[in-house]
Amino acid sequence: MDKIKVLIVDDERKTLDELKSGLEKYDLLVEGVQLNTDAIKILKSDARISVILLDYCLYTEHQQWQDPPIGDELIKKFREIKEDIPVFYITDKKEWKEICTDTKASGFFDKDELLQKKLISFEFVAGCLNNAAEEWRKSVTPAPFFDELKKYVDQYNYSWHTPGHAGGYSFKKSLWIKDFYDFFGEKLFRADLSVSVDELDSLLEPKEPEGVIAKAQNQAAKAFGAKRTFFVTNGTSTANKIVIQTLVQPGENLILDRNCHKSVHYAVILSGVKPVYLQPAVNRTYGIFGPVPMNTIKSTIDDHPDAKAIILTNCTYDGLVYDLKTVVGYAHSKGIKVIVDEAWFGYAYFHPSLRACSAMESGADYCTQSTHKVLSAFSQASMIHIKDPEFEDKYEHIFREHFCMHTSTSPQYPIIASLDVARKQMQLEGYTLLDEAIKISEQLKKAINEQNEFISLSKDEILKDFEPQIKDDGIYLDPTKLLIHTNNFNAKNVKKYLDKKGIKVEKKTFNTLLFLITIAITDTKAGTLLAVLNNFDGKEEPPSGGGLLPNKLPTSKMDPRDAFYKACKYGQSEWVELEKANNRISAGMVVPYPPGIPLLLPGEEVSVEIIECLKQIMYFDDEAEIHGLKVERKENDEKKEVKNRIWVMKT
Repeated sequence: MDKIKVLIVDDERKTLDELKSGLEKYDLLVEGVQLNTDAIKILKSDARISVILLDYCLYTEHQQWQDPPIGDELIKKFREIKEDIPVFYITDKKEWKEICTDTKASGFFDKDELLQKKLISFEFVAGCLNNAAEEWRKSVTPAPFFDELKKYVDQYNYSWHTPGHAGGYSFKKSLWIKDFYDFFGEKLFRADLSVSVDELDSLLEPKEPEGVIAKAQNQAAKAFGAKRTFFVTNGTSTANKIVIQTLVQPGENLILDRNCHKSVHYAVILSGVKPVYLQPAVNRTYGIFGPVPMNTIKSTIDDHPDAKAIILTNCTYDGLVYDLKTVVGYAHSKGIKVIVDEAWFGYAYFHPSLRACSAMESGADYCTQSTHKVLSAFSQASMIHIKDPEFEDKYEHIFREHFCMHTSTSPQYPIIASLDVARKQMQLEGYTLLDEAIKISEQLKKAINEQNEFISLSKDEILKDFEPQIKDDGIYLDPTKLLIHTNNFNAKNVKKYLDKKGIKVEKKTFNTLLFLITIAITDTKAGTLLAVLNNFDGKEEPPSGGGLLPNKLPTSKMDPRDAFYKACKYGQSEWVELEKANNRISAGMVVPYPPGIPLLLPGEEVSVEIIECLKQIMYFDDEAEIHGLKVERKENDEKKEVKNRIWVMKT
């Protein structure tokens, strides 16, 4: 992608052809269109375009003059697709003072002076366009850390520092594990470096402003609409702990969705903050948790005006999105910081239909993102985005202390590089890739519903069965989440069928399957899923799985931190069989995974309902992963014996 590509938008075909042929002589790639709608389509689909030449007075599709001119409106649309892309006006109008005053354009050319009087040349115009495009590319295309990592690896230095494989030589020398080296390839091992390499900066103390990690983080902040951004190499689980411990001190109140990811609850235990739980909406028809009702959020904030922060998950695992701007506005009016766990929604800022729902656009103070979950980054690659106006003066030092507390002093450099290039990709072609993903998603959902075997659930179908109702809360459904109701079939059996066909599902309940449609989607992939689903011929076996979610969340009997650390003392806790745990106090978390939402927290009372819920989960899925439940299996000649034990406080 070395050559600059120009998009010309001019409604006069003769002029368009003249401009196109004139600029192509100067080593530019040129695309020309007459209609504004065509210009928008091409900019969405062609990631190579780096500069636009726009006729100031365009006809509309109905060949009527637009008054006032639509030029600046078009520029705004263009820059929604590609942020800050340079746009130059070209016009035969003479009111240049009016045109060039308070405009959003990067420059201006007079058609008459170019095409008739020859006062300016095509060489001059091409040079202006090329320079502007190069400057724009320079601000977006470098991946400072990855570029420096490539440069260093290509120097073929000898490693006399950690890690011990020293560029892979310990694997290459081995009779037994050389296949590990061969599988991953030489570059990966030579890029696995340490903080001993000064050129590659330090994740824990980046050299502002010249260090390559500092530069990469600053570029990410600009790209994601943040004031500051920090890279995290051990997941959003760690990012959540860092932010919570920064903002809320031991004994202070933190308002949180009871069904946040378990990492938020571990942050509560570690930090000693006082949790104020928000009860989420529950959909038992499909076995999924939803957002917290807006009235619940507002009333809880009113009841706890001394809370230091509120944390919500947006979007939920199944794609339900808050009216976040309303939440942020209400919390800020009470002086409460807003943290958003955006693990499943890290791309939202890069598409106009999603941007308003994103944490940074909504004005949240802190946002944690699992870049690896939904963008082009390695597993464990995450970011923390910050927009808090008080961060530098009030929180930055303590933030860095907690960052160092939770971050390895030997971070994985390829993970950092993947964060750098993920940002670069989204700035250059994020809109194009997201737009394609949304279109394929819409087509796939429609096609599934036309087959009559399975149902792709719409927002209205999901929301209508929530208790309490959240239908008036401005909830939005992320179009890239595909939640399929298995209708007359048990979801477990459908998933096993898909597994055999090489299709791996993100999550299931007793009657739903969740598929993530990411920027990696292709028509081939979508078509294959549709064909495989269409060929399912399983036995009709509608499950009755409403009990997979409890009717009411457990009662808290002890502060979670107090319960956990008391249980950790010798002789204060024990493992008991699940069936005998009724009325006991849980010592740890019990978390079905996915989605990683705890059914029990330390200090909560185990009820008959929770016991039955766990038994149903295991009955429904004999391979269920439940963190905090100890499964003991014994086999003898007569039978297989399975005991499930749970960690509880001693009475």
